[in-house]
Amino acid sequence: MCIKVMEGVTCEIDLHDVRLNAVDDLPCIDIGEGADVTLRINGNCTMDQKGIHVPEGAKVKIVGSGN
Repeated sequence: MCIKVMEGVTCEIDLHDVRLNAVDDLPCIDIGEGADVTLRINGNCTMDQKGIHVPEGAKVKIVGSGN
């Protein structure tokens, strides 16, 4: 499963004990241009193969007590 955030979106994504796996050539989390995303990580979260793609102009803040 991959997560895609559209261009210009402001959102929060809560991840709790999840395992994301890249599909084809896509990253696990793909942030759109101009997006402002807060990732709240709790528990044990992993991303296999490709991690997070953040283009220039997008913002990602990672918070939470997970790893």
